[in-house]
Amino acid sequence: MNGIMKPGRLHCVILSRYPLEKTYSIRGSIHVDHNLRDVSDDMIRLLTDHDVKYVSLLRDNVVEGNSWEMSAAQSLHNVPGVYSGTIIEYIPNKSITYGEVPGLQEKGRIYKELISSKNIKSLSLSR
Repeated sequence: MNGIMKPGRLHCVILSRYPLEKTYSIRGSIHVDHNLRDVSDDMIRLLTDHDVKYVSLLRDNVVEGNSWEMSAAQSLHNVPGVYSGTIIEYIPNKSITYGEVPGLQEKGRIYKELISSKNIKSLSLSR
């Protein structure tokens, strides 16, 4: 499989202040696992605002696309669950708007409790 994950798969992404034994590239002030190929500018701003320093993949598989971003955003805001969606807009202290991803139907077959942007369009950050 060339180390590339098939569309529709679920991945474990670790957000932390400390590195794992990985190779990282730097996006702004964030160290991103070199196998995580796509990170939106809005995701970088969100991670920076939450003092995340490292984004790592549990496994050494190449992940293309931004489907992991919704799950990371929900986790940063202590909202439990398994999510798949992109971040299409982040407004600090106001909201995060989510977008759809390809392969959602396949992911839904793998994990029946999967939540996507079809279920949740945005997350309010207002206090």
